Amino acid sequence: ASLEDPLNIQQEEAVQAEGGPVVVLAGPGTGKTHTLVYRIAYLVAQRGVSSSQITAVTFTNKAAGELAERLEGLLGKGAARGFTVGTFHGIALSLLASTGELPMVLDEADSLSVLAESSGKKGRELRKLAQEISLAKAKGEVPGELASTYHAYNARLARFGAMDYDDILLRTLEVSQKGLPLNWREHFRYLCVDEFQDLNKVQYELVRSWAGAGGGLFVIGDPDQAIYGFRGADHSFFSQLERDYPGRKLFALTQNYR
Repeated sequence: ASLEDPLNIQQEEAVQAEGGPVVVLAGPGTGKTHTLVYRIAYLVAQRGVSSSQITAVTFTNKAAGELAERLEGLLGKGAARGFTVGTFHGIALSLLASTGELPMVLDEADSLSVLAESSGKKGRELRKLAQEISLAKAKGEVPGELASTYHAYNARLARFGAMDYDDILLRTLEVSQKGLPLNWREHFRYLCVDEFQDLNKVQYELVRSWAGAGGGLFVIGDPDQAIYGFRGADHSFFSQLERDYPGRKLFALTQNYR
């Protein structure tokens, strides 16, 4: 595929938007991934941005792989090598590693057994508790009624030098808000976020701390499609973004290709 590949007028306006943050509302079937891929390709091919200054965040490894593959198809292998493309957790772990932190990350089963040890709960009650704690961490807040269990669980994780899946993002947020390592500041110069409607509070704060003043931020998603509500996702971050970056530019894709 070449950069001459057809984009409709709406897609083209979003892809070529100057300044930022650029917010693209994209309904189902309106070519969301197509637009995201072309935005990145446009920055490299037309604006001369170095691929090492571009980071794309997706929600699944599969989506990240597909994005990387399509960029390679558009720009060729060499040019597509320098991008940072990954999930929030994948990028967060790389960032932590670059600061010398290599946490032992527990999978769901291991986290559950640590929680069982620290709470004395089991079975369905244990799973419910795990969900509540995960949701609290996704929102970056300690719920009053869970406080003692929450702290006991975290203390036990700390004793093992371990983190659960949610801690990776919380720890990365701490590091990012203190001041990003220089190489990462460079990687985040142009930050593209896919499926923006699925962000939770901590992920939104990560985007803010990575995007800085927001001039290179590009987010795309469908406010009507949030699927991760149970993980604390909240499509109201579209309006939060508007409050945090009053100069943001808004585009809507409405032409359906399905």
